[in-house]
Amino acid sequence: MVAWTMIFMALVPNNASGEITITTIPENPIVIYTVDTSFYKVAPIRQYMVQQAHKYGVNPVLIDKVITCESNWKNVQSRLYNKADGGRELSFGIAQIRISVHPDISKKDALDERFAIHYMVTNIAKGNGRMWTCYRKIAPAWDGAILLRAY
Repeated sequence: MVAWTMIFMALVPNNASGEITITTIPENPIVIYTVDTSFYKVAPIRQYMVQQAHKYGVNPVLIDKVITCESNWKNVQSRLYNKADGGRELSFGIAQIRISVHPDISKKDALDERFAIHYMVTNIAKGNGRMWTCYRKIAPAWDGAILLRAY
């Protein structure tokens, strides 16, 4: 007999803090996901992040956690020292895109929040999330809940 394991989750904001939590629904044979974007009304860029995540089938909570870890949603240059970059690391924007490694991306693009979100979401959807240090820290704990579509 073959055993099948599926990820079942509902993404709902916690009433007290507004933080999105994941609830497992093991008895339901259908993958369910719901995101209440009312939490994001104060930050339209977060609403855009949820829309992009849904469009490309990536879990928006994961994207939120990676961006929070990378930049705390601050559109700034990295504070890290990198010898190869000759001082401060040349990572910019909320997604901390390292322009010295990605010469096809300009500093202006990296600082464009919509560009940065689209770039992160599409790369994670393609399986290239490991380019972000925070993704490498966070994703292993998700154990398959990275993409919303069932395999």
